[in-house]
Amino acid sequence: MSRIGDAFKAFFLVMGGTELVPKGEQEKVDLKDDSEETKIDLEAELKTARLAAFKEGAVYSLQLLQREGRLIDFLQEDIGAYSNEQIGTAVRQIHTDCSAALQENFSVEALREEAEGDTLDIGNELNPNLMQLTGNVPDNGPYKGVLRHKGWVAAKLNLPERHGDIDPTIIKAAELEIQ
Repeated sequence: MSRIGDAFKAFFLVMGGTELVPKGEQEKVDLKDDSEETKIDLEAELKTARLAAFKEGAVYSLQLLQREGRLIDFLQEDIGAYSNEQIGTAVRQIHTDCSAALQENFSVEALREEAEGDTLDIGNELNPNLMQLTGNVPDNGPYKGVLRHKGWVAAKLNLPERHGDIDPTIIKAAELEIQ
């Protein structure tokens, strides 16, 4: 399991621009072990490390939105008993605070430049990660339809560095006010 930990550490160091081995200390490494078993092991470890990093980053994003805008508190609240005016007031503040957290920590851009409502012809090339088809979808392309949502892409991520012994699954610790 320490190899996965080392992989995480190396990944985040490289993403931060740190060289793992200073240029003067680099040695030639013989990578002649091309065995299929080694490749599969490395691919499985990389996939596991990426999934763990993704999950930890997702929870950290929720932590930021909770800390800055109390988004989780609002979404978990039963709002049925509140008036529209009370909800509107709460939503305005949550929107302002969460929007600020989003702008500070993420660069989110539209996937498509066209205006929503424009007709698009994307031909036969469909990447389901970039375009979701809805409505009366044919079995094969070419695909032509009305753009209903531009989509979003995370163009940049700038999460604050975390310090101390943390549990990456905790979104917000419980609070106990001592009186």
